Formats: sequence, structure tokens, C-alpha cells
Amino acid sequence: MTDYEKSIDALIPAAEKEATKKVAILGKETEVRPGVDEKSFNWDFWTEFFHAAMNRMAIKAGLRHK
Repeated sequence: MTDYEKSIDALIPAAEKEATKKVAILGKETEVRPGVDEKSFNWDFWTEFFHAAMNRMAIKAGLRHK
């Protein structure tokens, strides 16, 4: 595992905690949204919040660029 991978992995627990807290505040985990060709899909808020937190933290740590 590279130093970069270790640095990114070190952010995971904080991002998981943030995503879990935001989902609890929101009060729902998923919602149905329209997709391609009028097919509905379940949007996962935890995943949205987790990825947003990871990107923000990685940018702040200098691991990624905007």
C-alpha cells in the first residue's frame, strides 16, 4: 500500500462518522429519484455524504485538488 493510499484510508473513519450523523439528522437513508429512460432508482444519502466528506477532507489534507 502506498503512502497516498494510507493517507486516504486514514480519512475513512471520520468520513463514515460524518455521513452517519448527517443521515440521522436527515431522517432517511434513501429516496426514489428519476433516472435514465424514466426508470426510478434509490438514491443513497449515506454514500453521497461519505464521498463529499472524503473529497473535502482529502483536498484539505493536500491529497487531492479541487
